[in-house]
Amino acid sequence: MNRKNNSAGKAYYTQRNNKINPSGACNVTAMINALSSSGWPVEELTEDGVQPEDSLLRFIITDPVCEIEWKKLDPSGKYPPNEWHSILARGVNRWIARIEKFKYAGIVARFTENANGGMIADHIEGGGNVVVSGVFKENGKVLNHVFALVGLTRTEGGVLNGFTCDDSWGNFKTNFLNQNGNDVDMSLEEFNRIAKFCESERKMAHFIRRYA
Repeated sequence: MNRKNNSAGKAYYTQRNNKINPSGACNVTAMINALSSSGWPVEELTEDGVQPEDSLLRFIITDPVCEIEWKKLDPSGKYPPNEWHSILARGVNRWIARIEKFKYAGIVARFTENANGGMIADHIEGGGNVVVSGVFKENGKVLNHVFALVGLTRTEGGVLNGFTCDDSWGNFKTNFLNQNGNDVDMSLEEFNRIAKFCESERKMAHFIRRYA
């Protein structure tokens, strides 16, 4: 089995110790895990004494540009802005660009509703990482959740066998009883079952660019 793991030696972030809405922060924490695994210096993007995922969430819910888009998408305010994928991606890009050193970084997070396993694998092979949403089970209940794909495995013949995920809520294989979700293997069958479909075999996904 051949393995590529972009998160090796990189920091893993759990949402469980977030100061801001830890139970609802899987989306921003998944983005931080994907950025970290893609080589982005997330600690440099964060205010002193603030966790990166809290910094990103606070930015998205207070940024006026994100607020304008949120009010267009969700005038009744049914869901917070970070739960809208297009706003989440825009928020990540604007959060990065607010730092002088990275103001010309361009598009770091690109959201699409037209992803598939092969596209995701190619992106990971290139050193970037991908954030996807999925449907899990926890204590018999349905858990709509967002997590980062940070690696993959292939057979000796080069056939995609599965992914490695950084899950900020824990290890889905234990129904999240194990709260360490760092570098959890996810078979291709599990990925196809868990990751949300958009249309046909296509998935909603955020492609996070490798830091150069």
